[in-house]
Amino acid sequence: MAFSHAARAGFVAVALLKSFIKQGSLSQDHMLEFQATVPTVAGDFQDALADHSLSIDVLIKQFGHLRPGTYDVNQTAYWEKPDFYFNRQLSHLTKQTDCDGFVFTKHEMEGFQAFLDALPTEIEVDELIRYLSQAIQAREKTKFEFSRNLSAALDFLIQYGTEVLGLTREEVGYLTFDDIRALRTSQLDEKLIPKFVKLRKTASVEQHLAKLPGFICCEDDFFGYEQEKSHANFITRLSVVAELVFIKANQNEPIDGKIVAIPNADPGFDWLFSHNIAGLITQYGGANSHMAIRCAELSIPAAIGIGDKIYDNLQEGRVILDCHKGRFEYV
Repeated sequence: MAFSHAARAGFVAVALLKSFIKQGSLSQDHMLEFQATVPTVAGDFQDALADHSLSIDVLIKQFGHLRPGTYDVNQTAYWEKPDFYFNRQLSHLTKQTDCDGFVFTKHEMEGFQAFLDALPTEIEVDELIRYLSQAIQAREKTKFEFSRNLSAALDFLIQYGTEVLGLTREEVGYLTFDDIRALRTSQLDEKLIPKFVKLRKTASVEQHLAKLPGFICCEDDFFGYEQEKSHANFITRLSVVAELVFIKANQNEPIDGKIVAIPNADPGFDWLFSHNIAGLITQYGGANSHMAIRCAELSIPAAIGIGDKIYDNLQEGRVILDCHKGRFEYV
């Protein structure tokens, strides 16, 4: 519940910023500059890596619960591969600079005031600005803390499934909550679990043959739909030319200086920012998604939420990612 409330506040904050741009009282560049001043977990992660007085044990205690794909038992948590996820050998890792010097222009402040004057409540401009910053920050912080408990639950499930039930880590992913509850109360015989897993693996293969739309608005969408091209959210106004690579499960290959592609804007991919990536492309995610905020804060060019159609057609190769013109293409 804490995260759902914080997430809603964060969405409202970004929606307000976009409305100010649409009204002409705020520029796109200045909005991105403002977002970069909002301290988030990504900045904390960068600062921790840059602080060589902190031991690996301290880093694990603070960030070890993160994993690419927050709900995926097949993805290793940071604590399982600290040498890879806590990459501290890069020259670009420096403490984040103090951004207290950022100020909105007189024209922007007047636009904010005009917006507040139209509301049936008394809110000062400074309070609005403080809300915009704190709402974006709180969304990231609560998600970070929520994933800590979730990751611990997955760790226990993996341990129980592999050591007690004799399953592989992949097979643990086919257990359901009802299975765990029934095993706990002795209503289910442990010997039946391998059979259940086998049946569910078969069913999963069949289910993945079905392709559903990204947005379901009526029952007919389950039977037929037109796959439309999504409108990507381009972060920063920068342009970069680099090799495009897809992040795979348990990534070991170097990604420095490359544009990386991932399926979703998940906080477990924060490890990417300990590498000197040139840019980021995600299949899903919006302008207020986790990775959008991260890239805005760290000034990394990105195309967030390009959609199924474009993402499925991506292939590794040299790419131009031009956020200023809102495009990316192969060269």
